[in-house]
Parts: sequence; C-alpha cells; structure tokens
Amino acid sequence: MTRRPFFIDTDTASDDAVALVMAFRHPDVDVVGVGVVAGNVPLDMA
Repeated sequence: MTRRPFFIDTDTASDDAVALVMAFRHPDVDVVGVGVVAGNVPLDMA
C-alpha cells in the first residue's frame, strides 16, 4: 500500500505530541515535515 504524505502543523501541546507519535508509527503515513505554531502553548514553548 502507498504511504500517504503528511505535513503536520502543530503547537505541540500534550495531545499533539501523542498524535505525532501515532503518525510517525503508523505504517501508512509518511510524515514529510512538522511545523510549529502558537496555540495551546506560546510559540517559544512549542
């Protein structure tokens, strides 16, 4: 099966960190990049 490319844009709060781990471990997902933004946490903490 072809892996689907994903670019993940996140503020890396705890819920997003779990989602990142799940994405990196999923056999059908190819994480091609990760960006950080302000959201649940300030940008300097993301």
